Amino acid sequence: MIRQEKLESALYALHVVLVELRSMSFEGVDSAVMAELLDWAEAMPFLIAQHDKDRTDSFRSHLAGIADKCPRFHRVLSAFDENCGFYG
Repeated sequence: MIRQEKLESALYALHVVLVELRSMSFEGVDSAVMAELLDWAEAMPFLIAQHDKDRTDSFRSHLAGIADKCPRFHRVLSAFDENCGFYG
């Protein structure tokens, strides 16, 4: 699970990751880069949905991994850290 106060920002971050990946596909970004980013992203819904323990730090680590691989994702990590959501 994600801590309640971070849930909206986690969902927003996942949304932005997917939107950016779609944009990257239209830009013709190397498929190997896209695959690596998707490897990070594919576990994120699991981290959100599991209620057995707090996985907020793991979720953030996935965002950091994505941002380390591709600098355009640093804004997603910042949005999560600043607790941004769909409405600001």
